[in-house]
Amino acid sequence: MKTMRAAACVALVMFGAMTTSGCLIVSDTHTTDTGACYDECYDYEVCETYCDAWECWDECWWETSCSTVCEETTVVVEEGPAVQCYSHLDCSEGNICVGDVCKPRDTQDSGLSGLCQVCETEQDCTEDGALCIRLNFDQATTTGEKVCTRPCEYNHECPAGFECINISSEVGTSPQCLPVLTEFEKRTCNPSPDLECVRASDCGVGESCVVNECVAPENAECSSRTACPAGETCHNFKCIGEDEPECTTRTDCQSGEICIDGTCTASAEEGCVFNEECDGGMCVDGSCLSTCEADTDCGTGERCRSGLCEPLECRRSADCAAGNVCVDAQCEKLCDAASGAGCDFGYECNDLGYCEADPGVECRSNAECAQNELCTDGACLTACTCNQQCGEGEVCDIDLGVCEAPAADPTDPPAPACENDCDCPSGQSCTEGVCE
Repeated sequence: MKTMRAAACVALVMFGAMTTSGCLIVSDTHTTDTGACYDECYDYEVCETYCDAWECWDECWWETSCSTVCEETTVVVEEGPAVQCYSHLDCSEGNICVGDVCKPRDTQDSGLSGLCQVCETEQDCTEDGALCIRLNFDQATTTGEKVCTRPCEYNHECPAGFECINISSEVGTSPQCLPVLTEFEKRTCNPSPDLECVRASDCGVGESCVVNECVAPENAECSSRTACPAGETCHNFKCIGEDEPECTTRTDCQSGEICIDGTCTASAEEGCVFNEECDGGMCVDGSCLSTCEADTDCGTGERCRSGLCEPLECRRSADCAAGNVCVDAQCEKLCDAASGAGCDFGYECNDLGYCEADPGVECRSNAECAQNELCTDGACLTACTCNQQCGEGEVCDIDLGVCEAPAADPTDPPAPACENDCDCPSGQSCTEGVCE
């Protein structure tokens, strides 16, 4: 047996930060004979160095990589078709997602993440010498902002809002551009510093953030960077004549819009509360979303998910805010799979380390309820229209459709005037224009 050893550990120390060390230790190779061809495998140890404000420590694990070699020709079996991916979660064991394609973990290819954009390994970072580090590492939840840095020598080589920090005494490790300390003594990419973008939400609807620049979809005819020919205007990534209508159907419009008389119009000008305000659609977080059965029922930059046309939130994890990962075109919050910590109400941490809907909670938004219901504290409740539908002493907020306690008054207020029982708090009735 032939023994190979390699050690390339870089321990990066900073206030409240963690970095992927890049430590790769390879053990003995071993082979499995399959006749004319055989599998050649080797085990290697991957280590990550975690640092907070007080100490640093290593965590390591072993992985195996195999390739099939045939005698005489010594030809490695051809790889299968490229597997598209949003993140490493979409790739098989021993592979990672780099540039939207699953590749072997030891690939030398680089990804599309620029400064302060989300990364999972250093291969995701596009700039030579950039590192994938975790800012604001929390030992309790093992979470933080895992983002790409930029190598530097002096502060003026970093963009505004960043400074050049020598984060390691390791020989050969360049200083890196990091966000300047906030008033709370933290370095953070949320909100984004003075860059064009660090996530897709910093760009226009349907655009993606690639190496800190907003980029339109590949099939876009036009964008903020690519103009249309004279006499045409850019609408929803398509060039249309200046005298042509913006739309003929709902799919010509952006998410949250409907087509009215050839013009894309917000389906609820002031935002929605009830599903019935959405012209057959559903109200989600104050915006109307159209219903659908397939992606073709939705507009540009949208996809059909769970029966609703939702904007493509991400095409890769770099489109998401730090601390999130792109799963099926949606940014999902990362969490600690071991402890289950790190998810918001209504969600739970799965074995892959990101938050998903908790089946024990009925709803997280109105879209998960019936047309005349509201999602309140994880339960679908019928919206109130009259105070008498509420608990004793409560009143109905007609605009929101929810029951609540009446506003506190430090003085002893007079009995409220009324025209009927609905004007009175629950448990009272209207008698001669006064609630009793």
